[in-house]
Amino acid sequence: METPGPDRCQACGAVPATRVKFREVTGLVIVFRIQTHDRVLCRSCGTALYRETQDNTLMKGWWGVFAFFVNLWAVFANWRTSTRVAALGQPHDAERPEGPHDPGPPLKARRGVKVAGIVLAGLLALVAFGTFGDDDEYINVDELPGKCVAFAPAGETGIDTVDCSVPHDAVVVNVVDKETDCPPNAEQVARLDMARGDDRFACLATD
Repeated sequence: METPGPDRCQACGAVPATRVKFREVTGLVIVFRIQTHDRVLCRSCGTALYRETQDNTLMKGWWGVFAFFVNLWAVFANWRTSTRVAALGQPHDAERPEGPHDPGPPLKARRGVKVAGIVLAGLLALVAFGTFGDDDEYINVDELPGKCVAFAPAGETGIDTVDCSVPHDAVVVNVVDKETDCPPNAEQVARLDMARGDDRFACLATD
């Protein structure tokens, strides 16, 4: 087949065609690689290239500190370009004997979508665990007075904040720098968890 004209598909010679840029990202832990496919393609050939490139990107683009964010951009950019390709008319007058390329299976039927789903589900699980996994660690120590607490199980140390509507062991009266600074109505004293980054004392009273 002769080299197609500037307005024809560079893969099959059909019209109409448009210039597209699809980016394929490969994450390599610390670094990443981007391969850009810049061609003039018809709807069928453009869709085939989009599906192949996007599938590879969805499978291989997440694996790196910076690659993850670059891949998000590439996936979105590829999708936007694919909408222009989809808007083209039915290709005709192809110069390639076999005609335009077969677009192949839809993207949702390929492995890349499944891999991306697993990656994003894992990310959401990590975010949810970090946000809700241990509510106590996210309480401002200065907001402890008035909160109800439960003592740690036998053999462990520390206190955990609980809802006052459920059974609890004590109420925080005050938070002080020294154990001896607790007010007279405090019946017990508990040193705050060092994981909070605070070594003050919680003055406790039963209600």
